[in-house]
Formats: sequence, structure tokens, C-alpha cells
Amino acid sequence: MQDKNIYDFFPPIENSVSKIYQYINTQRYQTKLLSDVDTWNQICSSLWVIGDTLLSLKDYDKSEFPDSDGLKYIFTYGLLQSLFIQQDAITHLAEAFDIDLGIQSEKLKQIREIRNAAIGHPTKMQRKNKKFFNYISRISMSKYFFTIQVASKDTPDDFQNVDTKKIIISQLSEIKELVMKIENELSDRDKDHKKKFEGDLLLNLFEGDLHYQFEKIFSGIFNPGHGNLEFGLSMLNSVRSIYERFKSELNNRDELQGNSSLQYELDNYFHAIKQLEKYFGSENIEMNEKDARIYAYYLREEHKYFHQIASEIDDEYIGSV
Repeated sequence: MQDKNIYDFFPPIENSVSKIYQYINTQRYQTKLLSDVDTWNQICSSLWVIGDTLLSLKDYDKSEFPDSDGLKYIFTYGLLQSLFIQQDAITHLAEAFDIDLGIQSEKLKQIREIRNAAIGHPTKMQRKNKKFFNYISRISMSKYFFTIQVASKDTPDDFQNVDTKKIIISQLSEIKELVMKIENELSDRDKDHKKKFEGDLLLNLFEGDLHYQFEKIFSGIFNPGHGNLEFGLSMLNSVRSIYERFKSELNNRDELQGNSSLQYELDNYFHAIKQLEKYFGSENIEMNEKDARIYAYYLREEHKYFHQIASEIDDEYIGSV
């Protein structure tokens, strides 16, 4: 392996983990993930453990190895356990996203076996109908080396030397590739989702930014004679139709479900349309012209907010495909 510096592996792993966090915190994906609490918790737990174990490996590498024998064991036990649960975390992260990482590499299997022999099941470890009894040689322990004494019926005195720096680098190299594989798969899924809508902009729904429709709605309120009232109602119906399509397209993109703020604003918008429909249809005798003007003004000004939302979503979809 050309790269022998432990710290060189941290930035790419942390970058991929950050991209995965961005994915799960994106509204359209987070809502679906949160619908299955176990899946969501598995993802969060796995990401936290990956981050925590990276911190433990960083601190192990930069810290002085203790002089006392007891702390030497604590350091060594902690190192091996960190490597072990880091492997579990990457496996369970992929599982939660339904991503196949393939067969576990021999390097990672060997690290798990070292952990199992040294601290997992040292006093009685069974492999293929053979029993092994192990312990770490106290006098052998240093920051980057220790020896496991292995005893069995066939080999009463066998020794396994462990280069801890080598296995840290070996594992980080594998973890880097695996977490990048997960990141790339999620990125591809995101691109596939956006590609379905790349030629179907939300702003296309707001032809001419609805200036004409709002102008005629106000005309129907200010000057209801000469057919203006009926024409204003038809323009209000046009606005409703456009916003029903807008809401439908947001749902198609999974941009609305779980977005309580946007849903709240749309509900208010449709409420204002409904109230004005009553005014134009003379169904609400309590609403006067001033009330109608307030509702119409709200529709026109609030439309600017939705226009901006549509523009931002379009930019995201166009710029990511």
C-alpha cells in the first residue's frame, strides 16, 4: 500500500460521511426514511459510530502509549473494539440503504479474527470444530505491536504477531472505499430522481408570473360591471388550477411531504382562493370589497414566495443532473 500515513485516510472518509448526512437531511429523502423508524435509527447510529471510531483512531495514533500494564490493555482492547464496531457500522449503514457492498474483504475478515482472538473470545474460541485459548502477551505490548499466544490441542504454543499500525491503515483503506461506494450510490439515486424532472421546470407552471390573472382578479373586484366579475372569477379559477398543478408537481418530486412549512403556506393560499371564489360567486354576503381586496393582495404577494420556491427547486434539479 503506497499510502502509509494514517491521517491521509480521514479526510476522504469524513467527506463521504458528510455527503451521506446531506442526503438523509434532504427533505424529499428524509421524509421517506423517517417513515421507517428502525431504518432511520440504524442509519443515524451507523453514521455516529463511524464518526466516533474515526475519532478514537485519531486519538490513539496521536496519544502516548501508557507505561502502566493495565492501561496498555485498555488501549489495546479499545483499539481492536473500535476497528470491530467500525466494520459493523459500515455494514449496517449499507444495509439500511439497501446497498450491496459485496463480499467482505479478506483484510477486514483478518482484522475481525484478530479482535476475536485477542479480546472477543480469547478464553475459548471455536473455529471449525477446533478450540483455541488465547491471551495477549503482556511483555509484547507497545503502541504498534503485540503478540497473541494461541494454544490448542494441536498447537500448544503458537504465537501471532500483530502490527497494529498496519491493521489500522488496512482497515481505513477498506472503509474509505466502502463509504465512498455508499456515497456514490446515494448520489446516483439522487441524480436519477432529478433526471425524471430535468425538462419539466416548476416555473413553467407560472407563465408570465401570473401578472395578467391577478390584474383581472383586481379588475373584477374594483369594477365588477361589464363582465369583469365573471372574468375575474375565471382568472381566479385559472390561478387555482395552476396551484393545484404546482402542488401535484411538488408531490411528484417528493418536495412537499414532510415539509410542514411549505404545506402550511399552500393551505393558506388555497384558503384565500376559496374565500375569493365565494365573493365572486356572491356566496359570502359578509365579505365586502375591502375584504376581497385583502385576499387578492395576499394571493398576488404570496405568489412571489412560491415563485421563489419554484426557482430554487428548479436550480437544484437542473444543476445536479
